[in-house]
Amino acid sequence: MSGLGRRSISWNVEAYGPAACGLITLALLWVYRGSILPLMMVDKLSVSNLCTAVFGWASIQTGCVFAIYGFVAGKNDGFIGEARQTRSMKRYNAYIKRAIWTGFLLTLTSMPLIVWKFVPAEIDMIIFALLSLWFSIFVWAFLSFARVAFIFGILIQINESDRIGAG
Repeated sequence: MSGLGRRSISWNVEAYGPAACGLITLALLWVYRGSILPLMMVDKLSVSNLCTAVFGWASIQTGCVFAIYGFVAGKNDGFIGEARQTRSMKRYNAYIKRAIWTGFLLTLTSMPLIVWKFVPAEIDMIIFALLSLWFSIFVWAFLSFARVAFIFGILIQINESDRIGAG
């Protein structure tokens, strides 16, 4: 495979990996619903605890990604300042915005689930489908956050002497 082909595949995984994993999660939850639903019905899998945990994580994650956005958007000097107009940095900024929106969506959708009194025996296919969709959004949001945090870690490790045009 040529170098261009590998970069294209790598970019596609980077760009669409979080959303694809969310969709795969949704499909797997639906395929294994026959094993998962009985555990929910006897309260061996606590929906309320899951909702609380995801809400807490989503709130922290969204704040963290917003802080990264503030740092990147406000940095006009050094490597980040010089790389700002590159295609890669524009793509990274799109990842940041997507991670903020998915985290925000997850936080908003988690609030009603936290206050909803789940009766395990009354969880039917419609409720399971909605919970599966919500959990799939969590996977998407979490992996979007991980992508942003990983790339941010790379960006802040770059020495100013290594910046574009330094010689």
